[in-house]
Amino acid sequence: MEESNINEVWIKIRGSVPITGKKSSIMVHNNWMVDFDEVEEGDTIVKKRGDLMLAIHKKDTIVRHDWYCKGKPYK
Repeated sequence: MEESNINEVWIKIRGSVPITGKKSSIMVHNNWMVDFDEVEEGDTIVKKRGDLMLAIHKKDTIVRHDWYCKGKPYK
């Protein structure tokens, strides 16, 4: 991740895809309630298609977030 803008409505991230190295940008509606300062440069954000979990891979840990709907975690 090179740049992020996370607020209560949107997650906007610019960086590179680890497998291909190609530059990529995403903008998704924020239903994970990620702390705005939680993502740092160098982190890898993982969101697998069909899986509601969003994971932030840091140098020494992985932070996982459930998807929220109407204020409650949805599984």
